Amino acid sequence: MPVKHPGHAGIDGQGCETDRPHGRSLGWHARLQVPDSLAEHEREPSGYRRYATRHLQRLQFIRHCRSLDVPLPDVRDLLAFAAAPDRSCAQVNTLLDEHIATVQQRLKALCALEKQLLALRKQCDGDTSHPCAILESFMTAAEEHACACHPAA
Repeated sequence: MPVKHPGHAGIDGQGCETDRPHGRSLGWHARLQVPDSLAEHEREPSGYRRYATRHLQRLQFIRHCRSLDVPLPDVRDLLAFAAAPDRSCAQVNTLLDEHIATVQQRLKALCALEKQLLALRKQCDGDTSHPCAILESFMTAAEEHACACHPAA
């Protein structure tokens, strides 16, 4: 089923129809190595593959998971869970809880990074008559000395 893509301009400058969701090659999907891979489909005389609605739904599922930064191995697991709807939600909940914990760890690391950068930024007074305090801080940190963003313990 072709999909209308505003991001791919046709001859008239309007969006053109393509068999690829959002212009992305479907080859990446084959790397997921999941049952019912999209890589095994008939080709049109033009060489393009033709996909059914269920394949587009599967791609949308994958794209949504990836937009939530779910790693590909977990996407593969979620697709397997979706293929067996009689399974308990406990496995899906566990997978999502692990992903949430990973995101929370990353947020903590980003907050610490933000504090370090803000401390570093406060070192600059904008006065060009002396060396840049931020660059000086980078230099002293390179020499393993305490700096504004990495105070001595």
